[in-house]
Order: sequence, then structure tokens, then C-alpha cells
Amino acid sequence: WANLNLRCAERVLIRIGTFKAKTFDQLFEGVKALPWEQFIPADGAFPVKGHSLDSALHSIPDCQKIIKKAVVSRLGAKYGQTWFDEIGEKYQIQFAIMHDVAELYLDTSGAGLHKRGYRANSNAAPLRETLAAAMVKLARWRGRDPFLDPFCGSGTIAIEAAMIAQRRAPGLLRRFDAEKWSCFDKSVWQQARESAMKSSCLGNLKQIGLAMNMYTDAGKGIIQIIDWHKIESFTKLLNGIEKDEYAAGMVCPKSHARLN
Repeated sequence: WANLNLRCAERVLIRIGTFKAKTFDQLFEGVKALPWEQFIPADGAFPVKGHSLDSALHSIPDCQKIIKKAVVSRLGAKYGQTWFDEIGEKYQIQFAIMHDVAELYLDTSGAGLHKRGYRANSNAAPLRETLAAAMVKLARWRGRDPFLDPFCGSGTIAIEAAMIAQRRAPGLLRRFDAEKWSCFDKSVWQQARESAMKSSCLGNLKQIGLAMNMYTDAGKGIIQIIDWHKIESFTKLLNGIEKDEYAAGMVCPKSHARLN
């Protein structure tokens, strides 16, 4: 449910365990004590990545090696193997060591959740979809009034606004790593997708896509309620709104400004 419906989060992680780790021995034993076999099958691939902050164990490559060795030792004892080909599905292990406390996770998302699935290409400095959604939510726009983005670029903010107004789950157009995991019933994912589809409101909304300098067709064929227009002046854009009508406006700094 979380992977399908969260708009502003970047990943959904399962915390496997947490423990004190000031030495590599403590890290190895702590990781080895965790129930990895409940998630990772004998043929699963389990790469390791993570970070460390203000901790005695500050070498990321060394921590990766120790964690990998510990997981192999645990799974080897459970499956009666000494070597793992890792030819199956990916079970990405992530670790975070902060103030000498280690936390171990499995990443259920795969690619970051900002990758919604509706954009094949992006410009030089695209605004992340998760950030665009957060901007719209902070503005408290719900689709009852027109929505204007006068410098919409590739249209990310307008597309995310339309999805929010439709109550459309942001993850419906993509897949997640955990959908392939043998430890989860595939029917659960199917039920979650069907539930997300039923909760969407696909009725007609007011025009929300008046924009200047629109140069890509991101979201084309995905969200039909956006009315894209290339408008050469801000005055013409405002003329598209009735005098007594409220409109929400949102502007993001252009790519060259953020790049510089």
C-alpha cells in the first residue's frame, strides 16, 4: 500500500533490526543474528549499500563487506550452502550507522518513488515528482479551483497536482522490487492496486494546466484533465481565468537557475 500511495516519500524500507555497533565484530554478530531467511530465498540477490554518520565504523566499503559476509553466514547456515549465485530477484539491503547504532533494512521500492512511470525523458535539471507533490500539498490545492504554473517546464507540478485532485495513486504506473519477492503473496499486491484504482476520482475537474513555455509532453495520455497551452505572456495566461474566480498559482525556479 505504501509504495503505491505515498506521494512525497522516496523509498519504503522494512527495518530488519537495530543494535549497537562500535566494532566490526559487533556489526558482524548483530547482522548475523537477524532473520534474513524470512525474506531472502536461497537464490536471491542481496547487494548492500548504506551510510555512516558520527560513528566509529565510518568506512562504508568495509561495512558493506562485513554486512555481506554476515548475511551470507546466516543464510548459509539456514540453507546449507557455502556459496550463493544470487541469480534470483533483488533484495536490496540498506544500512545506516548513526552514533554507533546500526539499523538494517530491506528496500521494497527498487527505483526511487519519484519515478512515477509517466515520464520517459526529462530535461537537464528536472524537479523531482515527490518534491512537486509536496509543494502542491503544502499549497492545500484540492482541485476545486484552477491551478496555474506559468513556467511549468516539463509539467511536473501540474501533473502531480492533477493526480492529487483525482486521488490517483502515484505508483499505479510502475512496479516495485517487492512485488517479485517470494516472501509476499502476489495477490496482496493485486488487491492493493485494485483498491487504489477504486479510490481514484476520475471525473472532470476545472482547467488546471494553463502554462507558458510548455515544451514536453510528459504525462500525455496519462492525465487527460490537464489543458496544456503554450502562452507567450503572463497577461494572456491570467485572461484564461474568470474575474471572480479563485486560482492557485505555483512557480518553480527554472533549470538554469538551479544548475547555477
